[in-house]
Amino acid sequence: MKRSLQRTLCLLLILALCLGLAGCGKKKSDLPSEEPEASPPVPAENQMLEVKLSLSNLDQYFEYKEYTNCVKDDNGNTTSVQVSYGLALRSGYIAANDPEHPDTMSLSFTAEGVVRSGDFTVDFNTLQYTGTVAEEKTEQIQEDLKFWPQGDRTTLWTFGNYGSSYIMYLRNFTVTRVSGTVHLLRGYRPVED
Repeated sequence: MKRSLQRTLCLLLILALCLGLAGCGKKKSDLPSEEPEASPPVPAENQMLEVKLSLSNLDQYFEYKEYTNCVKDDNGNTTSVQVSYGLALRSGYIAANDPEHPDTMSLSFTAEGVVRSGDFTVDFNTLQYTGTVAEEKTEQIQEDLKFWPQGDRTTLWTFGNYGSSYIMYLRNFTVTRVSGTVHLLRGYRPVED
């Protein structure tokens, strides 16, 4: 009986060793990955990531944004809303702003600029408007932006304005060229007012 117990224990030990060795032989592709392969790298805390930008990877790091700024009268009533157009770093990244590693990102974009003059009533929360259009002009716009060295976004191209006598905005904003590098850290953008 003692010998039978020893054999059983030996067999169990051999089985445990075989299973352990089989687990060591797994390929990396068989293991669950923490991030999808298509995700851009996110640097570890305080580790700088240098990113060479192109049209093919721009949207991994930046997203198109329209930033609004309310213009108020002396009584605090909103009289118009100005809109700036540009790109913001995606969540998970902040600009390193390191003088020893200057950012050289620049890009070109095209858009249509629409200007409508007339008499308008504007919902300044949604920028929906109604009214009579006296004149409308559309022009093709081609401009360049550079990375904002002290913030989380490209230098913004200010154009939009929603008010009682004219409405201006960009549509069909399309990036046509990107070059240069940016230096990023792990972090999150501050909430815009």
